[in-house]
Amino acid sequence: MAFSVASGLVLVGSFGMARHVSEELHPFEVTFLRSFFGLIFLAPWLFRFGLKSYRTTRLRVHMVRSMFHVCASLAFFFALTIAPFAELTALYFISPVFVTIMAVVFFREIVGLRRWAAVLIGFAGMLIILRPGLAVLEFGSILAVTSAVLGAGSSVITKELSRTESVVTITAYSMTFMSLFLLIPAVFVWEWPSLTVLPWLIMIGVSGGLANFLFTSSLKAAEISVITPLSFLQLIWAATMGFFFFGEVPEIFVWIGGLMIFAATTFLAIREHAVAKVASKLEPAQL
Repeated sequence: MAFSVASGLVLVGSFGMARHVSEELHPFEVTFLRSFFGLIFLAPWLFRFGLKSYRTTRLRVHMVRSMFHVCASLAFFFALTIAPFAELTALYFISPVFVTIMAVVFFREIVGLRRWAAVLIGFAGMLIILRPGLAVLEFGSILAVTSAVLGAGSSVITKELSRTESVVTITAYSMTFMSLFLLIPAVFVWEWPSLTVLPWLIMIGVSGGLANFLFTSSLKAAEISVITPLSFLQLIWAATMGFFFFGEVPEIFVWIGGLMIFAATTFLAIREHAVAKVASKLEPAQL
């Protein structure tokens, strides 16, 4: 639980620092440097496994997954500069809902009535935050939802890759391809960061890698049913950071919609874990 709470705090801190430096640098450049410094941070871990980290017969799939992740990151970090911090964090939770839908479409997974109900609740929460027709639909919010959809696509491809690829190989190609692909849009808006901004960029990259490491550690140490509910603390961290550092006060609709999305995604995560656990017990008996 401590790992999970720390992971959420570090991740939101990374987003806050990215928003801060985006006042001087273009979001595309910030996104690239975040990935680049994150790769440097994880390099010792990847070097430990040597060239076998890059042994694969599914290079194209790795490239497609990275492209989804790149587009999702660009959309989110651009939204970070024009949309309220807490609202983005609330919409960030909607991604697992799209993962469930894509799993049905691409993997023919059977989803029961309770999981479909959770999907509908998640969508209802998203609509409460966006309020299309009742409030001006902000471009930043559209980008946040787009990022969630693309992120869900990346997650679905990751699930497919995990059947044949190790975590090390997926991570190695993800960090490498993302740095290469993100360099392309960054070149067109490139400005050399000042000495005052450079430390922030390094911390953004390191904190992104650290958040991923802490979350992975939390999943190894505890059941997902214990860890997932703690994710809602990220909305509190974001609201607090948005208030003190950016002068933002979240609307009540953000809290209501965010709570609905959080409840839906928590149920989906716990249910997915329960189904996987049952399947793991049945498989040995079927062999």
